Amino acid sequence: MRQNYMVTVRRICTAVALVMVTAGGIPALAPAALASPAVASAATHSTPPRVHPDGAGDCEAVVENSPNDYTVTPKVRSGCLLGATTVPGAAPHVSIGIQLSACGGLLTWAGIDPVTMTFACFAAVGLGLLSTQYCGPNFSSDCLNAWNGGPYVNVYTGGDETRDTNQNFMVIAEDGDQGAVEIMYTGSSSWNGRCIGDASNNSGLADVSLDACARPGQSAGWGTQMTWGSDGCPSGTVWIRDNHWNGYLGPPDNAANGSHWYLNKPNKVCLAIWTNMAA
Repeated sequence: MRQNYMVTVRRICTAVALVMVTAGGIPALAPAALASPAVASAATHSTPPRVHPDGAGDCEAVVENSPNDYTVTPKVRSGCLLGATTVPGAAPHVSIGIQLSACGGLLTWAGIDPVTMTFACFAAVGLGLLSTQYCGPNFSSDCLNAWNGGPYVNVYTGGDETRDTNQNFMVIAEDGDQGAVEIMYTGSSSWNGRCIGDASNNSGLADVSLDACARPGQSAGWGTQMTWGSDGCPSGTVWIRDNHWNGYLGPPDNAANGSHWYLNKPNKVCLAIWTNMAA
């Protein structure tokens, strides 16, 4: 097992089984059983949520101080609060992914631009969060990578990457609904704020590029709308299913560095979530 998979201050890796719950009146994901439904029930209900003391306020401050002159609306406040609130029973890194998804979706639907949204939601979580990255199948080193900053999303076989931002992706729950998600690129290139979808937004191409995300006033690009879960995967991994192709996000068999990712894999591809933190 590579050192990168160890739980450290710098990196924490994995994901768990996911089920739908309601947090603050907004659908959210919480961890299901690692062993059995009974274990899940006990874990989920015995650990109360914790709110990062300054997180919600820091998140709101990022929005309010943006040069775009945003107003902190009730939807922004809800997103910031969910971003700052841990998920009962979830491992810290899994909770971070869920918190970002809820925060990011609500802020996006409140009209906040992707860059401000990302910094605001990272501020809500706190902990020196730098990025979330997705690699698989089954904890392998094949990671989603916006090749040369986009638009095409290829396989990087070197595992999690911190020398550039090409592997920075965030799952976004549309208007906070965890049953309808997109994968937004949050790296620093001009393709920031686009979402994983059909190559070149061509509905006949199942390989992956960055396309327009669904957001208020903007139609979703082909293949950008998805669902996710973990049933049928080893604990510590999740699958992501594409609604357009009725298939799963994954690399080709025996992927090489630079191979395309695809949205039409016939079977579940189990991906691990990496969360990178400042030391």
